[in-house]
Amino acid sequence: MRTGFIVGGVLLLVCSIGVAQQTTKKDGKPAKKVTAAQPAEANMPKPSPEVEKAIKQLTGKYKVTGKILDESWVKGGDEGSGTETGRKGPGGFSVISDAQMKFKKMGPMTGHGLLWWDDSKKAFQSLWCDSWGPTCQPGGEGKWDGDKLVFQGEMMMGPVPMQVRQAYSNFSANGFDWTMDAGDGKGNWKPQMALKYEKEAAKK
Repeated sequence: MRTGFIVGGVLLLVCSIGVAQQTTKKDGKPAKKVTAAQPAEANMPKPSPEVEKAIKQLTGKYKVTGKILDESWVKGGDEGSGTETGRKGPGGFSVISDAQMKFKKMGPMTGHGLLWWDDSKKAFQSLWCDSWGPTCQPGGEGKWDGDKLVFQGEMMMGPVPMQVRQAYSNFSANGFDWTMDAGDGKGNWKPQMALKYEKEAAKK
């Protein structure tokens, strides 16, 4: 992609020079005044309002506490705590997150996530990789639903595909909540996990 941008910029520059040098028409009359071409940067894509809103709401360093609610994961459920840092991705087109948590029964977990806006689908896309699974999992498609950011899709739970709904909600200056539910394909949803994110105060 970088090569494409570079080639496009060079072609734009060459064309601009050619237009700037054309100062007269073929009939000998003075040509209209030609304005200078805009810098190539002016033609580069800009982050969408949707992803700018996500960056505003999700970036920062957070203390994370929460529970695994589905006992099929572990008998009696589980509780854990840790930290997660969200930062703006290259060009401001994505949110990158890195998490470290420790659960009482299931033990430590490290995770890495990526969220971006796909304008062709008019929806967010996401990918999550963690130490509890050998493959990364897509989060489905996400959209703003009022003040909530809701993803719906399918991920593998072992060898079995499972409908999943993830929701970011209760945004404030101090943090937000995240929940994940599993669906049965009939419109019924069962809580899987619930986490609370509390923003850590910036160091002075």
